[in-house]
Amino acid sequence: MAIDTHKDPFVAALQVLVAKALANGNCTISTVARSLNTSPRTIQRRLRSLGLSYLQVLDSVRCEQALTCLRDNELKSHQIATTLGYSHAGGFSRAFRCWTDMSPRQHRATITPAANEGSDGFRAAPDASKAGGNS
Repeated sequence: MAIDTHKDPFVAALQVLVAKALANGNCTISTVARSLNTSPRTIQRRLRSLGLSYLQVLDSVRCEQALTCLRDNELKSHQIATTLGYSHAGGFSRAFRCWTDMSPRQHRATITPAANEGSDGFRAAPDASKAGGNS
């Protein structure tokens, strides 16, 4: 879902402003346009000339932030949804599935250490009492 920002500095700058607006809880195109001292229509025209829309840029930022948030096992799905501007975890989950073809839970399972590993990523030492060896 990531948009290639290396091709256009305007898109890269727009993504930074969208991320800031998202963090402030108001990521509308009007809010971002005010930050750029331009009109929403100008943003739409520039993006259209690149084959993009504001919604695509917003979704790209949300996807990148979701991937980052999902690395933190302490964050619950509803907390991530709120952070990304969704009113319900279900909306976030549906959007994430569209972006990545998997649910947030499935994605988290691909990046979380196996259950038999400690939080430091190392395999837990075997329990000597269950080993059946000499005690």
